[in-house]
Amino acid sequence: MNFISKEERILYYILSITVLIDAINGLMISTIGYTSISFGMFFRTIIMTIFLLYIFKYSKKSIIILSLVSIPFLMTSFISFFSESQGMRELIYDIKDIFITMYFIVTLSLFRILAKENKIREEIIYKSIINNGVILLISLLLASIFNVGSSSYEATAGMGDTVGFKGTFYSLNGLSIV
Repeated sequence: MNFISKEERILYYILSITVLIDAINGLMISTIGYTSISFGMFFRTIIMTIFLLYIFKYSKKSIIILSLVSIPFLMTSFISFFSESQGMRELIYDIKDIFITMYFIVTLSLFRILAKENKIREEIIYKSIINNGVILLISLLLASIFNVGSSSYEATAGMGDTVGFKGTFYSLNGLSIV
């Protein structure tokens, strides 16, 4: 594949493995349990740091805008923490949710900036989405064949079998590709 820039190559490979990271994350959660910082969160933290460095390189104004966008989210969590006597655990979960939201905002901002700088083409984004779709299907198929993973919704008392299959993923609606 021919890339027009180093940034395009890096983004292509990073975006192409996000579902694989989600599968590994789900497998780790199902085997060792949920920890305060999961493998997926650790991976996304590194990726978001790289993305923010690129944003800073090409558009310092966007860093200020992203900071201003994140402040209301953080303030809401801290106000809730102090006014509702939440525990530190709830605050950490709130900050994780904010981080997930900001991850997508930062990613989209980087795409916009790099497209404006002619450092990335739309087709690369589409190809990485297709790669993730293929990885998703393969991982679900392998999990089903080897009987690894779990159902999407556990059976409730008297309601019969479980519903759906999510393979090794922790949550299908929490996938990076969604």
